[in-house]
Amino acid sequence: GSYRYRQTSPDTIFSLWRQAMSAAGIRSVDGRVCYDGSIFDKHPIHDNWCWSDIGNYYGSGAYGLNFHENMFFIYFTPGSRVGQPTKVSRFSPVGLAPLIINEVMTGPAKSGDNVIVYGDPNSTIRTCSGTMPLDGKNFSVRASLPRPGETCAELFIDYLRQHKISVKGAATESANRPAGLTTLLEYTSPVYSVIAQYTNMTSNNTYAEAIHKYLGFKGYGVGSSTNGARVVSESIKKLGVESSGVVLDDGCGLSSRNRVTADFVSRYLCALTATGYYGNFRKSLPQAGVSGTVKNLLKNMPEGVTMELKTGSVTGVRSYAGYVTGPSGTTLCFTVIANDYDCSGTTMRAKMEKLLYQIALMAK
Repeated sequence: GSYRYRQTSPDTIFSLWRQAMSAAGIRSVDGRVCYDGSIFDKHPIHDNWCWSDIGNYYGSGAYGLNFHENMFFIYFTPGSRVGQPTKVSRFSPVGLAPLIINEVMTGPAKSGDNVIVYGDPNSTIRTCSGTMPLDGKNFSVRASLPRPGETCAELFIDYLRQHKISVKGAATESANRPAGLTTLLEYTSPVYSVIAQYTNMTSNNTYAEAIHKYLGFKGYGVGSSTNGARVVSESIKKLGVESSGVVLDDGCGLSSRNRVTADFVSRYLCALTATGYYGNFRKSLPQAGVSGTVKNLLKNMPEGVTMELKTGSVTGVRSYAGYVTGPSGTTLCFTVIANDYDCSGTTMRAKMEKLLYQIALMAK
């Protein structure tokens, strides 16, 4: 039900489901609509994530049933002048009814999005604080979606009723998958390399967490952060990369326990070049000055040099890692991490961009 593409929007997915029901002769549902999220554990949010992250879209976590990228839009209308309260105007997707405690005030024009959303994953209450710009039109913030599986089932029930299929019961989580189910429709995702490319291009934490937990499910039968980390650690050992002192606690990097060094990441990137999936991996990385999260980075790239890299940042940390190739075909692996810096994030980005440019010159 991702909002990013028409072919994956909730209405498109619900239409496919409804058509499958109609083809099977189902005209009404006398019982309940049940949803099954048992492929993952019951802990979508990692224990070591920060409270100021988990109410926002990038801290929504991963469930056995994920919906609308586990986030929703809250639209605000500014006050008539700076310092006045704002109003919540609507939500997307349509049909949601969260309880919003709105503490967002009107900031100066062109001051940008300075809204933080707080909220427990199992609660429908979201507290919004901070400021939005006075000139904000159709201004929205992305918040973590409460109970995505239940929300998906509830909105599907609404969709069915709107299309003349009655449903008597409510949305209910299935404690155990019943035996002897009849499959009406199978929906196949893109291949993994495409999913990985989307994850890295957009730096999507929900996708990263889902991949991480799915690795744990495939490796150990239970989709959890712990099992995902075990599988990742085992893959690093198989590559022969020394990882003493490295802690990989979650899939997306929000955990305060994650520990990596620039040396480790560079050696890991180097080891990947000898694998059969190196081509797909490198293709998944945004190109500096061209695509993804680094589209506006290094617009003055030296002639004949290309750089593919992944960004990473939390409060007080900013990092870049990837590959740079010169006109001769020489490829270098690099990692730059700034930790606990005392300047602004914007200032640190400018400093690191200068360093990345020097790395690009080395490849030339």
